[in-house]
Amino acid sequence: MALSNPVDMSSIAGILGSGRGYKEVIELLLQDDGVDAVVAIPLAPAHMPTEGYSFFPELSSQYPHKPIYVSFTGDKQSIDQARTFLEQRAIPVFIPLEDVLETLQVLCRCREAMNRGVAI
Repeated sequence: MALSNPVDMSSIAGILGSGRGYKEVIELLLQDDGVDAVVAIPLAPAHMPTEGYSFFPELSSQYPHKPIYVSFTGDKQSIDQARTFLEQRAIPVFIPLEDVLETLQVLCRCREAMNRGVAI
């Protein structure tokens, strides 16, 4: 598996399972100085308990300086349950995916504007 933008999780999820695979790869990304934020797009299968997403708030508390955003694909009812679970734990969930991309664009423009006003 190549770590690049975007990171394809299909191979690691098949080996470690989706929860553990996502957690380990997202943690590697959060440790990387070249990564400013993580946008995860996990599959929300019908059989996945919401506690299976608990690694998102865990990682967010370990790396508070790097935001984690989530957008799901999969079963609508499972997505709704996972969204509620994560948002109650301060993990933003964006449906549709385009919403998080627009948010990141606004955040980048804000950072650029702030940097222009700072004397170096």
